[in-house]
Amino acid sequence: LAWGVGGRVESVTYPAGWAAVAAGINAEPHPVAVLPAETVRQFPWSPSSIPVLDPFPRWIRGDTVSSGDLRVDGRDVRGDGTRGRHVAELLRTGAAPRELAAQGIGWVVVQSKTPGEQGVSSATLMQLEPVYRDGDIALYRVPGPWAPIGASPGRRVTVIAAHLMWIALLAAGCAPAISWLRGRRHAP
Repeated sequence: LAWGVGGRVESVTYPAGWAAVAAGINAEPHPVAVLPAETVRQFPWSPSSIPVLDPFPRWIRGDTVSSGDLRVDGRDVRGDGTRGRHVAELLRTGAAPRELAAQGIGWVVVQSKTPGEQGVSSATLMQLEPVYRDGDIALYRVPGPWAPIGASPGRRVTVIAAHLMWIALLAAGCAPAISWLRGRRHAP
Protein backbone atom coordinates (compact mmCIF):
# COMPACT_ATOMS: atom_id res chain seq x y z
CA LEU A 1 0.00 0.00 0.00
CA ALA A 2 2.75 2.45 0.91
CA TRP A 3 4.57 1.92 -2.40
CA GLY A 4 1.39 1.88 -4.50
CA VAL A 5 -0.06 5.07 -3.09
CA GLY A 6 3.30 6.83 -3.21
CA GLY A 7 2.36 9.56 -0.80
CA ARG A 8 -0.72 10.64 -2.77
CA VAL A 9 -3.16 10.10 0.08
CA GLU A 10 -3.69 13.25 2.09
CA SER A 11 -6.48 14.96 3.95
CA VAL A 12 -8.68 17.54 2.26
CA THR A 13 -10.24 20.61 3.78
CA TYR A 14 -13.65 21.15 2.27
CA PRO A 15 -14.88 24.69 1.65
CA ALA A 16 -16.93 26.10 4.54
CA GLY A 17 -20.05 26.28 2.40
CA TRP A 18 -20.32 22.49 2.26
CA ALA A 19 -20.98 22.31 6.00
CA ALA A 20 -23.51 25.15 5.79
CA VAL A 21 -25.40 23.41 2.96
CA ALA A 22 -25.34 20.06 4.77
CA ALA A 23 -26.70 21.72 7.94
CA GLY A 24 -29.57 23.28 5.95
CA ILE A 25 -30.52 19.94 4.41
CA ASN A 26 -30.13 18.02 7.67
CA ALA A 27 -32.56 20.42 9.35
CA GLU A 28 -35.21 19.32 6.79
CA PRO A 29 -33.96 16.09 5.18
CA HIS A 30 -36.02 16.00 1.97
CA PRO A 31 -34.61 14.21 -1.10
CA VAL A 32 -31.80 16.10 -2.85
CA ALA A 33 -30.79 16.49 -6.50
CA VAL A 34 -27.17 17.46 -7.13
CA LEU A 35 -25.74 19.33 -10.13
CA PRO A 36 -23.77 18.40 -12.02
CA ALA A 37 -25.50 15.04 -11.95
CA GLU A 38 -22.39 12.98 -12.69
CA THR A 39 -21.30 10.60 -9.92
CA VAL A 40 -17.57 11.32 -10.17
CA ARG A 41 -16.15 14.79 -9.50
CA GLN A 42 -12.94 16.79 -9.84
CA PHE A 43 -12.63 19.69 -7.42
CA PRO A 44 -10.18 22.57 -7.81
CA TRP A 45 -9.66 22.72 -4.04
CA SER A 46 -8.63 19.07 -3.93
CA PRO A 47 -4.85 18.58 -3.60
CA SER A 48 -4.75 16.35 -6.68
CA SER A 49 -6.61 16.29 -9.93
CA ILE A 50 -7.72 12.69 -9.44
CA PRO A 51 -11.47 12.24 -9.97
CA VAL A 52 -13.34 11.14 -6.85
CA LEU A 53 -16.77 9.77 -6.02
CA ASP A 54 -19.02 12.69 -5.06
CA PRO A 55 -18.66 12.92 -1.25
CA PHE A 56 -21.76 15.06 -0.71
CA PRO A 57 -24.35 12.25 -0.35
CA ARG A 58 -22.46 10.97 2.71
CA TRP A 59 -22.65 14.41 4.38
CA ILE A 60 -26.41 14.63 4.56
CA ARG A 61 -29.36 12.77 6.05
CA GLY A 62 -31.60 13.47 3.05
CA ASP A 63 -31.67 10.91 0.26
CA THR A 64 -29.54 11.98 -2.72
CA VAL A 65 -31.32 11.13 -5.94
CA SER A 66 -28.75 9.93 -8.46
CA SER A 67 -28.65 7.73 -11.52
CA GLY A 68 -25.34 6.10 -10.67
CA ASP A 69 -24.26 6.61 -14.30
CA LEU A 70 -20.51 6.59 -14.81
CA ARG A 71 -18.40 7.78 -17.72
CA VAL A 72 -15.56 5.36 -18.45
CA ASP A 73 -13.13 5.91 -21.30
CA GLY A 74 -15.57 8.19 -23.12
CA ARG A 75 -18.51 5.80 -22.79
CA ASP A 76 -21.45 5.98 -20.43
CA VAL A 77 -22.09 3.03 -18.16
CA ARG A 78 -25.67 3.31 -17.00
CA GLY A 79 -26.45 2.92 -13.33
CA ASP A 80 -29.73 1.63 -11.94
CA GLY A 81 -31.17 5.00 -10.88
CA THR A 82 -33.95 5.66 -13.40
CA ARG A 83 -35.55 8.23 -11.08
CA GLY A 84 -32.20 10.00 -10.68
CA ARG A 85 -31.70 10.02 -14.45
CA HIS A 86 -35.19 11.50 -14.91
CA VAL A 87 -34.58 14.21 -12.26
CA ALA A 88 -31.22 15.11 -13.83
CA GLU A 89 -32.92 15.44 -17.22
CA LEU A 90 -35.61 17.68 -15.68
CA LEU A 91 -32.90 19.95 -14.30
CA ARG A 92 -30.85 19.99 -17.51
CA THR A 93 -33.89 20.96 -19.58
CA GLY A 94 -35.04 23.77 -17.25
CA ALA A 95 -38.18 22.09 -15.88
CA ALA A 96 -40.64 23.87 -13.62
CA PRO A 97 -40.19 23.42 -9.85
CA ARG A 98 -43.52 21.57 -9.61
CA GLU A 99 -42.02 18.82 -11.81
CA LEU A 100 -39.17 18.38 -9.33
CA ALA A 101 -41.65 18.39 -6.43
CA ALA A 102 -43.67 15.70 -8.25
CA GLN A 103 -40.52 13.55 -8.12
CA GLY A 104 -40.26 14.17 -4.35
CA ILE A 105 -37.24 16.51 -4.66
CA GLY A 106 -37.06 19.07 -1.82
CA TRP A 107 -33.56 20.47 -2.42
CA VAL A 108 -31.18 21.14 -5.30
CA VAL A 109 -27.45 21.46 -4.62
CA VAL A 110 -25.15 22.97 -7.24
CA GLN A 111 -21.47 22.16 -6.88
CA SER A 112 -19.63 24.92 -8.74
CA LYS A 113 -16.18 24.64 -10.28
CA THR A 114 -16.51 20.95 -11.05
CA PRO A 115 -16.95 19.68 -14.60
CA GLY A 116 -20.25 18.19 -15.66
CA GLU A 117 -23.24 18.83 -17.84
CA GLN A 118 -25.78 21.30 -16.44
CA GLY A 119 -27.71 22.17 -19.60
CA VAL A 120 -30.19 24.98 -19.02
CA SER A 121 -30.67 24.18 -15.33
CA SER A 122 -30.37 27.91 -14.60
CA ALA A 123 -33.97 28.25 -15.89
CA THR A 124 -35.12 25.94 -13.08
CA LEU A 125 -32.76 27.38 -10.46
CA MET A 126 -34.10 30.93 -11.04
CA GLN A 127 -37.53 29.67 -9.97
CA LEU A 128 -36.29 28.07 -6.74
CA GLU A 129 -35.68 29.71 -3.38
CA PRO A 130 -31.93 30.27 -2.85
CA VAL A 131 -30.99 29.24 0.69
CA TYR A 132 -27.19 29.43 0.51
CA ARG A 133 -24.68 30.40 -2.15
CA ASP A 134 -20.96 30.99 -2.33
CA GLY A 135 -18.31 30.40 -4.98
CA ASP A 136 -18.13 26.63 -4.36
CA ILE A 137 -21.66 25.45 -3.61
CA ALA A 138 -25.27 26.60 -3.65
CA LEU A 139 -28.45 25.27 -2.04
CA TYR A 140 -31.96 25.83 -3.40
CA ARG A 141 -35.29 24.86 -1.82
CA VAL A 142 -37.89 23.31 -4.11
CA PRO A 143 -41.32 24.61 -3.09
CA GLY A 144 -43.63 21.85 -1.88
CA PRO A 145 -45.84 20.00 -1.60
CA TRP A 146 -43.54 17.15 -2.48
CA ALA A 147 -44.92 13.93 -3.83
CA PRO A 148 -44.26 11.04 -1.46
CA ILE A 149 -41.89 8.63 -3.14
CA GLY A 150 -41.85 5.04 -2.03
CA ALA A 151 -44.08 2.07 -1.72
CA SER A 152 -47.82 2.57 -1.45
CA PRO A 153 -49.53 1.34 1.73
CA GLY A 154 -50.96 -1.60 -0.24
CA ARG A 155 -47.52 -2.67 -1.43
CA ARG A 156 -46.13 -2.38 2.10
CA VAL A 157 -48.86 -4.69 3.42
CA THR A 158 -48.11 -7.17 0.61
CA VAL A 159 -44.37 -7.14 1.36
CA ILE A 160 -44.94 -7.56 5.10
CA ALA A 161 -47.36 -10.43 4.47
CA ALA A 162 -44.85 -12.11 2.14
CA HIS A 163 -42.12 -11.83 4.78
CA LEU A 164 -44.39 -13.27 7.47
CA MET A 165 -45.28 -16.15 5.14
CA TRP A 166 -41.58 -16.75 4.49
CA ILE A 167 -40.86 -16.85 8.24
CA ALA A 168 -43.76 -19.27 8.79
CA LEU A 169 -42.51 -21.58 6.01
CA LEU A 170 -38.99 -21.44 7.40
CA ALA A 171 -40.24 -22.33 10.87
CA ALA A 172 -42.40 -25.16 9.47
CA GLY A 173 -39.42 -26.50 7.53
CA CYS A 174 -37.19 -26.44 10.61
CA ALA A 175 -39.73 -28.05 12.95
CA PRO A 176 -39.05 -31.67 11.83
CA ALA A 177 -35.29 -31.19 12.20
CA ILE A 178 -35.71 -29.75 15.70
CA SER A 179 -38.03 -32.60 16.63
CA TRP A 180 -35.54 -35.16 15.33
CA LEU A 181 -32.67 -33.53 17.26
CA ARG A 182 -34.69 -33.49 20.48
CA GLY A 183 -35.61 -37.16 20.04
CA ARG A 184 -31.98 -38.09 19.47
CA ARG A 185 -30.82 -36.21 22.53
CA HIS A 186 -33.29 -38.06 24.77
CA ALA A 187 -32.68 -41.50 23.21
CA PRO A 188 -30.90 -44.11 25.38
